[in-house]
Amino acid sequence: MHLLRRSRIFFAAGLAFGWVALAQAAVEKPKPDATFGNWLYKTPDPALWKRSEAGGALIFSIPRPPGDFCTLTLFAGDKAEADFANQFNRAVAADQGAKGTIKIEADSGAKPGKSTEGFDVITRTLRSETAALHTLHMYVAGHSGDRFDVAAFQTSSERSWNDYGAQASQFILSLKLANSLPAADVAKLMGGAAVAPPPTLPGFEDPPPPAPLPAAVAPTPAPAVAPAPVAEPAIPVRPLSASTIVSNNAVIQKNGKPVDGLKLSQHDSDIFSPALAVAANGVIHAAFVEKHRTTYALAVYHRSSSDDGKTWTEAKNLSEDMAGIQVGRCYVLVDGRQRTYVIWRAGLGVYHTASPDHGGAGQGNLMYRVLENGKWSKIIPAHPPGSTERQDDGSISYFATVDAAGRAQVVWTAKPGKWHPELTVPNGTSWLPISGVGNGLVFQAMLDGTNAGVPREIFLTPVAGKGYDTHCDGLDAVNGYVDAAGDAHFMAAVTRTHDYSLKGKSVYELIENKKVGPLIELPELSFHSWRDRPTLLVDAKGRRHAIVLFPAGEHPNIRDYLIETEEEPVVIRQAAAIKGTTDGFQAYQGPGGRMVVVMQMNDSGERASGETYVSISSGEGWSPPVNVTNNAARRSFASKQTSVASNIAILKSYYPGPAAATFDRQGHLLLLMINNEYGLFGSSAFACLSPAAAAARRRCSSSGFNPARV
Repeated sequence: MHLLRRSRIFFAAGLAFGWVALAQAAVEKPKPDATFGNWLYKTPDPALWKRSEAGGALIFSIPRPPGDFCTLTLFAGDKAEADFANQFNRAVAADQGAKGTIKIEADSGAKPGKSTEGFDVITRTLRSETAALHTLHMYVAGHSGDRFDVAAFQTSSERSWNDYGAQASQFILSLKLANSLPAADVAKLMGGAAVAPPPTLPGFEDPPPPAPLPAAVAPTPAPAVAPAPVAEPAIPVRPLSASTIVSNNAVIQKNGKPVDGLKLSQHDSDIFSPALAVAANGVIHAAFVEKHRTTYALAVYHRSSSDDGKTWTEAKNLSEDMAGIQVGRCYVLVDGRQRTYVIWRAGLGVYHTASPDHGGAGQGNLMYRVLENGKWSKIIPAHPPGSTERQDDGSISYFATVDAAGRAQVVWTAKPGKWHPELTVPNGTSWLPISGVGNGLVFQAMLDGTNAGVPREIFLTPVAGKGYDTHCDGLDAVNGYVDAAGDAHFMAAVTRTHDYSLKGKSVYELIENKKVGPLIELPELSFHSWRDRPTLLVDAKGRRHAIVLFPAGEHPNIRDYLIETEEEPVVIRQAAAIKGTTDGFQAYQGPGGRMVVVMQMNDSGERASGETYVSISSGEGWSPPVNVTNNAARRSFASKQTSVASNIAILKSYYPGPAAATFDRQGHLLLLMINNEYGLFGSSAFACLSPAAAAARRRCSSSGFNPARV
């Protein structure tokens, strides 16, 4: 695993804003026009703010790149306790934990007050640090009768405040508690209001020294005079090519030899599906699937490092208790509460396969284990499992991610017949799917520790026709992200069985807000459509990109399509020679709209050779691809004369496999890569070649960290 370090990018904004400051603005308070629980509020502009409900809370969110957020939240109310301030601080601490806060950098303290309706109010503003961002929070709590209610305005950058502060100001000014007013007055309040201007934002006092977030944060006194706001530091991004260990866009030592990493694989045999995640405390988690050297069983392994990759825990077999059940593609996630999840596909039973690819899979089950407080849970099904008897209950293609609110989410496709009997036909005492109905049903579940949650149906491809002619498209190779409101945005391959209009084509569509978006038509991708599927990413400006392997044309290449535009796709890298090949790629979303593409290419076209390249973008061009394997320099040949009439020879070459990428909390790029060794051993006697071992030996090993900067 190689550690590629970039400049440290972080957001530091000196912001404070509160209900008291807002109330002093010379503007008429907006009148509420809607209710939620005990709250009365003025509805934010629906053209900008997307409404959703999750975990008992009402959330209005601005669409932002994955990892970023800008939300207005009305939390589910609770019964009031005697100590209003203590209850408020506990609620704030719980939400900060859910957001992944590792320390509070600045704190206005809890400020008590009174509303015009007479109920008690507390406000508090925080600047916090997560693994990837410096986040800004304003909390407002109201205590009326026996009710305790909390609202919040939260963003991941000062830019979000500048862009949406007016709408947030109007929303906060409009808040009232229903039980503080007569019922007749509540009805009269439902009406329009003028838009309040964004308030002047005073700064915080000097940030406190770094410290772990306590269970309940004690208030700190507010300064008598607020200092001026602190501007976000302008830290430039250091290009990978500027690194001291990069020469001619290759990771290389001064003597020209390749840079070796730390091997993480357990058995060095048939490794696939590398996965990486970094916790807020800096612990790096790696997961991968590998074949046991003696039992030949595939298993999901996990290792972690708490010292920037210098040392690692022993490999733990997480699927060991599923004896005889094959495992497939896996993910590793860390949620906002610092719980680590490893999720994998599993066969429905003994001798049932579990696909190692993103698509082209039959039914399987999704299983996971969660690491919490240093202990692993037992194996848990992420959805009600299918079986060899109830195969249609299983999942097909899937992806797993952490949403912008820090929650672990799993999205998968399924056959719709069980949940939509109108898409089946009678068959004696049972029902059979109609032949034209594809696997177009999509489910989503939120994992909350050992609680997998109840799967909810989020999409079904449009259904047309009647009777035996009923049909709908299928979806395969799904991938995407989940926003702060819990809504999935994903790209999927379109499969069709009711006609032949897509025969010989690879068509992908974007699905958002439960609607089918634009289509991307590509040349036939063959197995690449399952293994190296087009991947949805979002840049720093919120624009959606489809990263695609393009095998046609003069030089096979990896392309970036900007969705919903007529712009020509950008070629990130192409094979250098006419006979070169593009063997695969993986694309990953980073924080703040950063995008990473890892590419496996063979420029020479020679057997068992090739390199892994990496390129990074935030939406304004891709960095020059850097060769991070330098396998050409690893190739070796040795020959020894064993007698006057005989000799032996050994040839070793290397070629790349899939890789995983993520960023640590300082913004360094981390890579977990598979590199394959190809060896030939031969002997000759009496001038007649006699291979002693004609079959090639393949050895796969995950490489490790190099602490040098890139």
